[in-house]
Amino acid sequence: MALTIARHCVAQLDNGLSPLQQALLEEPRRIRLVDAPTGAGKTYAFQQALRNGQRILFIVPTRRLAQNIAASLINDLINTADWKPEVAERKVQIWSSDQTAILREHGVENIRGYRIRQLQALYGTRSGGEMIVAVPEVVSQLLHRRYLDKGQAGASVFDVLDDFDHIVFDEFHTIEARGFGLAGLFAKLASVPVETGGAGYGSAKVSLLSATPLDVKPVLLKLGVPEVQIAELHEPITQEGRLLHGDVQLVLESLPAMTAVVQQHIERVSEEVAQNRQVVIIYNALADLKRDLSTLVQQLTKAGIPAAKILVINSIDDSGDNSQSRYGFHVGRNQNPDDFSVLIATASVEMGITFRAANLMLMEPGFAPMNFLQRYGRAARRGENGTVIVRTDSTLENRYPWLRALCRWIAQNADRQMSILELSQVLSQSVQTQFRENDDTLYFGTLSQHAVYTSGLYWQALLRHKSSAKYRRDHLFQHQPASSKHLYQLLQQFAALENDET
Repeated sequence: MALTIARHCVAQLDNGLSPLQQALLEEPRRIRLVDAPTGAGKTYAFQQALRNGQRILFIVPTRRLAQNIAASLINDLINTADWKPEVAERKVQIWSSDQTAILREHGVENIRGYRIRQLQALYGTRSGGEMIVAVPEVVSQLLHRRYLDKGQAGASVFDVLDDFDHIVFDEFHTIEARGFGLAGLFAKLASVPVETGGAGYGSAKVSLLSATPLDVKPVLLKLGVPEVQIAELHEPITQEGRLLHGDVQLVLESLPAMTAVVQQHIERVSEEVAQNRQVVIIYNALADLKRDLSTLVQQLTKAGIPAAKILVINSIDDSGDNSQSRYGFHVGRNQNPDDFSVLIATASVEMGITFRAANLMLMEPGFAPMNFLQRYGRAARRGENGTVIVRTDSTLENRYPWLRALCRWIAQNADRQMSILELSQVLSQSVQTQFRENDDTLYFGTLSQHAVYTSGLYWQALLRHKSSAKYRRDHLFQHQPASSKHLYQLLQQFAALENDET
């Protein structure tokens, strides 16, 4: 079964930005819910904000995505904005576990204190914009740090809202309920009335970026964010303008394993490599990739593709330094994917990897519809035509209702040309349903309720934290959402049980 997703563009203004990118820079409301297709350049708007002298805290779900965004931004500042390399590298910093290890190697012992200072400035003696690209765990750990450092005891969530112009949650469609606490906290505090008559603490605008529309607004409303403070921004798809993707043939094949898919298309794989284009092979499970790896290498080398031109990307190998295996392929977190002809990967490749020219992708569908959309969206960028071949079987289809729905949609529209918006709508239905507020219970049944109560629990943790002293604690207490109050009552009940000696 196959159909074609038609080429599509976004409009381009006279200054080179798309309407959405311009809106991200100019929209006055401080809470922004943003959706645009993969490749539309949602992050580019904040690169422009940095070049305009603004400070951005850019929060991403994975270490590799943080590395990719930071490296791309530094390269852009050096090559197109004429920044000196040493300035660009100081003005763009990464907060992740990898970067923590590097800091320790360079003799930085007090990582928390170092990062608290970075909240105020990365390069204090040099004016201009700055960006911290962080994973949410590091930001949360900093706000919830167990010990207060001398001279920095007051650093808190209020300082983050004061010290940055933008707080951005990228790839928000990948967030789980437990990750909503940080976003909900910033959104609520940025929108509440303050004594001076304004709306919200600090000046930072909070943006949630997604590749597909999500019904997040009801969750924010339930947290007490006023509707008038929320801007919903969309990137319209056009026939002319800046090309995102060319015509992409989407093919479903029922085969027992990815090795069978590769073997069936080995001539096409060889042709793509001969044309100096990349081929991407994506697995659902790391165990399956490891099992098939020697067979895949044999298939590819037999087709004339050297093992040294193969890069393997997964969460395990990405945690180590660059190396070459005994089979000849390469691994490592600092490898440049552009140097390789074939990429064999797991879900690690869904975010944080920009392919040089990947017009042929062989993949398993992923565990969730947004996995599928992320994978699909990495093929045939920059207006190129391409092919995405998806392996499926009865086991996968029986396990995932969203995959059955996708298969039905492709079968119903076989050999037709469809729009990217139609594909996104089919894939996003289950996610939208999860975020939709199905009930008004005080308990934790739906994903939207999980998000509400995770935010409440985050709020309770901050109320009890040592940095929330005096007026800061009063502000947090005054503006806490209903879920935080309910959790306080539950925590009090648990405390009573803990102290009960009978």
